[in-house]
Amino acid sequence: MDFNELKNKIALSTKQAFLEIYTQNPTQEIYSFALCNNDSTISIHPSANSVEFLSQIADEDDFNYYKYEPSEWKFEYKGAENLFKEINDLCKKAVDLHDDDEDWFYQFQNQINEKCIEVLEDLKNENFFKKTTNKDLFLSFSVIDDDFNQKKQEEIITRLNDNFYKENYFEWIKSWENNKKRAL
Repeated sequence: MDFNELKNKIALSTKQAFLEIYTQNPTQEIYSFALCNNDSTISIHPSANSVEFLSQIADEDDFNYYKYEPSEWKFEYKGAENLFKEINDLCKKAVDLHDDDEDWFYQFQNQINEKCIEVLEDLKNENFFKKTTNKDLFLSFSVIDDDFNQKKQEEIITRLNDNFYKENYFEWIKSWENNKKRAL
C-alpha cells in the first residue's frame, strides 16, 4: 500500500468530514475534532463534539471524560462517510492479503494510525480548523477499544494541540490517575 497516497485520501476525507459537520450544524459550537480507528479492525472515522451536546450529557463528575473522549461525542462517524468507507475498504483488502499474520496487521495498523495523526497535525499547522471556525479546537486521535500508554497519548495530544485544551487535558489526566491510585 502506498501510505503517502493513503495519507492524501485521509486528509481529503478529514477536511470534507469537518466541513460537513461544521456547516450542517450552524447552531452548534464545535470545539473538538478527532480521527479514530478500531483496535481489532481498520475502521477509520471522524468524530466531533459541540459545547451544547457536552453541556447536555456531562455532569461535574464526568465532565472532562465526555469533553475529551471521542467515542462519547455527538458527531461520531459523521461526515464524509463514503470517503472513509473507501479508505476502510482499501485497508481491508490489504489486511485480507495477510489474513493470518497478526504481526503484520499490528505493524500495518500502527502505520495507518501514524498517518491519521500526521493528517491532523498537518491540518493544525495549516490552521485549517482555526480558519474555518475562527477559534482553537481540541484535536485528538483515538483507537477504540485500546488505551495508548500514557506517554504515547501525551505525545499525540502535544503534537495536535498548542492551546489551552492541551493543559486542561493534562490536568484532567493527572487528576484521573490520582483518583485511580486512591481507589486502589
